[in-house]
Amino acid sequence: MHIHRSRALRGLACTVLICGAAASAAAQTGGTTDPAPSATPRAPALPPQTLIAGVSVFGGSNDAAEESVYGINVGAHADADATLAYTRRAGRASLDLTGQSVLRRSHADFTPMRQHGGIEYAFNGGRQQFSAGQSLAYTPYYQFGGVTQLSFVPITDSAQSFGDLANTTQRAITATTDVDWSRTFSERVSLSANYYRRGTTFDQSELDMITQSAGASLSRKITRFASLSTGYTYRVAETGSTGATEPLRQHDVDLGIDYSRPVSASGRTTVSFESGTSVTPQDDGLVYRLTGDAALNRLIGRTWNARLGVNRSVQLLEGFAEPVLANIVNLGLGGTLHRRVSVLSWGSMSTGTVGLTAVEGNGYTNWSAGGGLSVMVGRWASIEAQYFIAGDEFEAGVVLPPGLSHARRQRQGLRVGFSLRGPLVGRQPGQGVGGRE
Repeated sequence: MHIHRSRALRGLACTVLICGAAASAAAQTGGTTDPAPSATPRAPALPPQTLIAGVSVFGGSNDAAEESVYGINVGAHADADATLAYTRRAGRASLDLTGQSVLRRSHADFTPMRQHGGIEYAFNGGRQQFSAGQSLAYTPYYQFGGVTQLSFVPITDSAQSFGDLANTTQRAITATTDVDWSRTFSERVSLSANYYRRGTTFDQSELDMITQSAGASLSRKITRFASLSTGYTYRVAETGSTGATEPLRQHDVDLGIDYSRPVSASGRTTVSFESGTSVTPQDDGLVYRLTGDAALNRLIGRTWNARLGVNRSVQLLEGFAEPVLANIVNLGLGGTLHRRVSVLSWGSMSTGTVGLTAVEGNGYTNWSAGGGLSVMVGRWASIEAQYFIAGDEFEAGVVLPPGLSHARRQRQGLRVGFSLRGPLVGRQPGQGVGGRE
């Protein structure tokens, strides 16, 4: 039965549609010296549709401190990555299609590293916004454990797509659904609601997990930089993990102040934070944990930016029969050395406990770091170099999913390659790669 299930996963992964999507381009506004309102030029209209294609070829090598523990191929390899991004606009509505296919050749074998397809519909009505998206992804490697938060660093998309941060050879198919709605009633009051569903299917059915959440939040601005926020989100996870006798349930209560403001006269340094409470039903009653998120952002010179962020949250993760209490610290630094040369570095660490009470042997640590250098070649192409290091460690009392051990793991790697990305349809005058002029 295991062999038939594995073949079914492969077959489904191969059917993932590789279609494309693009982030919506931002309109540019122009100024005028004529005081008459009628003389103010309008922003250039976005094309009704755009199609952006990208391909990249990398050669690299990685190693692991304990290859037998990871079970993931190490050594020299060659990677190919193809993406498509399509956007269709009609009035205030837009439809985005996204797709990505990553293939690796290592030890004379070809491995599909990531196959991904997605669709999203969005409507912006001024006071009211709505979006709904669906995606499907396949990967032969999976990262179990506390997940660091690196979405603010674009280069980490490559690290995750190429399996750099994974720690097992579990094949997985993940389907996600995300629906968001928000309504602004006045300059001070706004209401938002969200529904999210994530289903992950593995080779071993006892690891399969379906997570759903639904919630709403009401925000009222009380000062220029602070808002009073009140909201509630209900989360539930159904899993077959060892030790899980019933679905995991979580109540997130948001009742506090959301704050964001510049802390320097120049406005180049910004601080923000928000807080909340997580309520988890346990056999002996309800367990309360404070949660929150804070960030410090600093603009350096004309093109450099530094960011430090901290986050405390309760997560429902695949492979674990208990909620995970995560404390995360992440940082990033990036900028340009020259008009065509840019660099970016990042690091993140997540520590905490599997279970909401710290006892001997139930802790974990997960870390990752890396950097990249990009040199533009013409308008559409670039030469890139990327480095990463990642690892994790679980204490002896943590019940782990198959494929993981309590030994400390660490991997590192380096890749160098060539990327080409540009619009095939809907290019605006003067637009270069990724909107560069």
